[in-house]
Amino acid sequence: MGFLRAGLFAGFVSALLAASCGGTQDVFIAEGGTPDASIEAGDSGTCRPEACPGTDTECSTRTCKANACATTSAAAGTAVKAQKAGDCKQDQCDGAGAVTSVADDTDKPDDGNPCTVDGCKAGAVTADPAPKGTKCGTSLLCDGAGSCVGCTAPSECPGTDTECQTRTCVANKCGFSNAASGTVVSAQVPGDCMKSQCDGAGKVQAVVDNTDVPNDSKQCTSDLCTAGTPSNPPLASGTVCTQGGGSVCNGAGTCVQCVTAATCPGTDTACRTRTCNANLCGFSFGAAGTKTAAQTAGDCQVNQCDGAGNIVSAADNTDVPVDANQCTGDVCAAGVPSNPPTVSGSACNQNGGTLCNGAGTCVQCITAATCPGTDTACRTRTCNANTCGFSFAGAGTVTPTQTAGDCKENQCDGAGNIVGAAANSDVPLDGNQCTDDVCTKGVASNPPTASGTVCSQGGGSVCNGAGTCVQCITAATCPGADTECQTRTCTGNICGFAFAPSGTAVAAQTAGDCKSDVCNGAGAITTVNANGDVPVDGNQCTDDLCAAGVPSNPPKAAGATCNQNGGVTCDGAGACVP
Repeated sequence: MGFLRAGLFAGFVSALLAASCGGTQDVFIAEGGTPDASIEAGDSGTCRPEACPGTDTECSTRTCKANACATTSAAAGTAVKAQKAGDCKQDQCDGAGAVTSVADDTDKPDDGNPCTVDGCKAGAVTADPAPKGTKCGTSLLCDGAGSCVGCTAPSECPGTDTECQTRTCVANKCGFSNAASGTVVSAQVPGDCMKSQCDGAGKVQAVVDNTDVPNDSKQCTSDLCTAGTPSNPPLASGTVCTQGGGSVCNGAGTCVQCVTAATCPGTDTACRTRTCNANLCGFSFGAAGTKTAAQTAGDCQVNQCDGAGNIVSAADNTDVPVDANQCTGDVCAAGVPSNPPTVSGSACNQNGGTLCNGAGTCVQCITAATCPGTDTACRTRTCNANTCGFSFAGAGTVTPTQTAGDCKENQCDGAGNIVGAAANSDVPLDGNQCTDDVCTKGVASNPPTASGTVCSQGGGSVCNGAGTCVQCITAATCPGADTECQTRTCTGNICGFAFAPSGTAVAAQTAGDCKSDVCNGAGAITTVNANGDVPVDGNQCTDDLCAAGVPSNPPKAAGATCNQNGGVTCDGAGACVP
């Protein structure tokens, strides 16, 4: 067996080493020239993994390759069995046989506090406060800061709010706040001469209220409170009312038709007057044939009483119908009115006329000048056979009156009318620098000019493409310049500035002046103390200091170590001396 090992060592050692160098496994060579200790242990001289040196783990196991000991590593990321729960980590193989720890945000912890939300973030344990109002125990709630308290708002406290007592939550403890004594509550009993109000201790009490009168809905009684006692005594006789068909109170609390005839409903007429008997209204009638005061003029009739209270009409030929027409007569015949025409040619001055036409009409003219209306550029009045008419100008005749900028030309149509014909040279000038003035086949329009066109109206400088001269379209068109502390903006076509936050450091700084130039939040640069900006003078025997923004280089104490200018120690005056 020893001879075999010696031969194998000479013949195979180089091959075994070559195999181990070209693969992913390690070959272990035993001392004394034996390729692997497992060969000695085996009767047949073959490698056995369990006889190889080392110990198997979850990430590395012993194996044999080319009859030599080697190891096999588990794939990188393979989780091992033993883990620490809730540490936001996972122990896993690194692919080279070792165990490494990586972030695992699913391995959430539990700190036992119901008012925190336990979690992981990039492998780190987190414990954020639970939302305010989260239940955390019997009648307890989270305060939003990680603590379990009695309340965070009055609505979380037991009980019910009333008008006299409301729940409170002060320092996370429930309590009550009582309304001031005398505070009136909403629930009241109308008409009981009492008022429900708070007693200052959270309860409701009843007190006398003589303004809370008992309304019995009767117009003939009073609604009274006397020292908290309600009553409804009757009103005086003759008081006006409108209940039960009545109009006046009878002094006993009842609304009746009348106390006197003057209190009865209705009105007296020339043929009928009101009466009041036993609180009941009636009428007294005028004698038949009695002429009334009210008459209709010009109806050839007379109004008179019929003896039964009614007014009737009878013929009266003296009551002629005056129709105010100068070209008709005013006549009554057997009570029938009429207005026959006067003689043709009678003078008149009604309805724009001057002469009657014999048919009851005052005609327009004898000459054209007496005709109604006015002459125009396209028509002139005429009078033919006492009838007004017109003479029309020829079609196409241009009128002297024109409307500038309507893309039209006023001209006659041959029928007396003024019409508009297309005139594309008559452009509509709207005075807007951001619109064009255009006529298209007689149609006026003012379309917007292109966006970005220069203008100078309404405080603007550039057209927005919608016909308005605005301050800007983009921030670059706004006046001014951008700086580190302010940049131009254009919002809703209005120029403005966006300011860097207060305290923003600008690029240009003076090193070592114990100061910092920063933005002031309003677009300007201001200087503030910066005690970290020390004045470095390069001298090992002085200190570099800032105090309240003031730089200084005081000397170090004598004896301090230095290595400048051939010296080795500070002299206390800022020099490095031998």
